[in-house]
Amino acid sequence: MKSVAKLTQDRVIMGILAMVALIARWLPGARTVDDAFITFRYSRNIVDGVGFVYNAGERIQGTTTPLYTTIMALMGLLFGSDYPNFAVFINGIAGAVEVIFIFWIAQHLSQRRSVAIWIASVWALAPHSVTFAIGGMETSVHNMMMLGAWWAFLSDRQRWLGAFCALGVLTRPDALLWALPTLGYQLFASLAASSDRPLWRRIPLQTWMTGLVIYLPWFLFAAWYFGNPIPQTVSTKAVVYDLPAMQGLSVFLPHYASPFQAQFIFTQAAYWVGVFLFPFLALIGLRSTFNHERRALPIFIYPWVYIALFIVLNPLIFRWYLSPPTPAYLLAIGCGVAALVQFLPTIHQDRFILGLAGISLIFSLSAWEITPEHGPERPAPQMAFHDLELNYQRMATLLREDYGLTDDDRLAAGDIGAIGFYSRAEIYDTIGLVTEGTLPYYEDDEYLRSIRADDSNYVVPPQQILDAQPDFVVLMESFIRLGLLQNETFLAEYEQIAFFPTDYYGAGMMAFRRIPVTE
Repeated sequence: MKSVAKLTQDRVIMGILAMVALIARWLPGARTVDDAFITFRYSRNIVDGVGFVYNAGERIQGTTTPLYTTIMALMGLLFGSDYPNFAVFINGIAGAVEVIFIFWIAQHLSQRRSVAIWIASVWALAPHSVTFAIGGMETSVHNMMMLGAWWAFLSDRQRWLGAFCALGVLTRPDALLWALPTLGYQLFASLAASSDRPLWRRIPLQTWMTGLVIYLPWFLFAAWYFGNPIPQTVSTKAVVYDLPAMQGLSVFLPHYASPFQAQFIFTQAAYWVGVFLFPFLALIGLRSTFNHERRALPIFIYPWVYIALFIVLNPLIFRWYLSPPTPAYLLAIGCGVAALVQFLPTIHQDRFILGLAGISLIFSLSAWEITPEHGPERPAPQMAFHDLELNYQRMATLLREDYGLTDDDRLAAGDIGAIGFYSRAEIYDTIGLVTEGTLPYYEDDEYLRSIRADDSNYVVPPQQILDAQPDFVVLMESFIRLGLLQNETFLAEYEQIAFFPTDYYGAGMMAFRRIPVTE
């Protein structure tokens, strides 16, 4: 048992780290990414009485985060419609709780307070944690549930484990990648430890029943309301994007090679060293920790299960997909260092680890900008890029104020978040996240490759727009360069009304209006 003095010291340290995490997430201001606006539109429609829908009257589950959607709806019901800032507020609190959980887990697994300070402080300022907190995504809430589940698992709190696992899956479906191994290990350990007891008494029913009580209502509601408890996004994203065979590995490998963001100081050299160093340290951490805490196994294998699945399935990997496996990876690395410093004189061991903490914080801070080139003029991670979303907001305002776009007009778009939230129009989603019947347009792979621009992994099939006949079309130039922009029927039926030049997705953002048919 810890002494009262040590417990007090731990609580003070956790309080300081939590405050740092909170400031790091509240200081930059909202820099909302496009997908978060999809959630916000669902939440706003719930509050406005339209229903759990993106477009009025269309019961399509286009959000993968029902819990976060509900939290935002509650915030909207109580405080108005400032959803981007609601998200920053909630995510800041979630981030502070994450750091507390990380501190406790790191100290429990490594048996060193210095390791706990190191890993928790790094995560408090980590760009892959802060960026998507201020980006409005559900990532922070998901990570809080994940770390809470591991805290409950390691501290034998069965009901809390069931609750965190269920809430995690309600926040993101890929939470199953950490929830199932954790629950599986709990079941295996329970069955093995009490072989003299009846089977039904060896099963951790408290965990399972708590999880079912929390998750089952949503499952039944989604099956009734949407006709399918599985979000439509799961099937559509796997079809519409054209990706190289090993793009998953090419994305995850640099991330796993530089978990402390050393590349901002040492450039490419950080990757060449890190690709061998950090997986080695994580392996040492697993091996050494397993000797005294076997329950570390599902935690430390999670980053590798995660990357393996994404490599095999090879979906389009968005930036926020890199965040969930990072805490467990950092914990394994920290435990690996804790094992290796035992070869140093005792007096130098914690000093060495705290020195690494200082260096790691310098790396993390080097990935921040004091005055970002767009958005609020406050310090923020460099990767908190949201110029695309600001352009969609500008475009929505332009269409409503200068071209008479109304809530009843139909607007076709590929990125439906910000344009859908700010335009309030009925959205025809060319990708199909919230629109049914889009997948048949993507069946002719050979044709789509012929009209796909070299700098794009996505193209809008021209016939899709010609059949849907939206009133307005807003798409990035690379999505339509060799397709719609070369289609005579489209050019005869639509006029270009706006163009915002950009350095991404081709030459810029383009808006078109359907030409009225004259008698």
